[in-house]
Amino acid sequence: MKSNTKMAAAVPLAPIIIAVFCSVFVSNLNTSTVNLAVPTLMKAFRADMSVMQWALTGYMMAIGIGSPLAGFLISRYGTKKVYALL
Repeated sequence: MKSNTKMAAAVPLAPIIIAVFCSVFVSNLNTSTVNLAVPTLMKAFRADMSVMQWALTGYMMAIGIGSPLAGFLISRYGTKKVYALL
């Protein structure tokens, strides 16, 4: 039996792995920076820990919603158009 399927071209994995590693690193760095700023934010806004937990949860939710949304918009309209709106 003969198969007419063609072999897909090999995709280099190194750039993909580097991109994923960098994005995870920046995300963790961002979260750590905000968590380190909590005591300063508590003093500046005269807020207790429960208020800060809600603020941090909202911040993380905004990032969690905004990242896939930005990816969708970039894939649909292109990088230049999306960044021109910002």
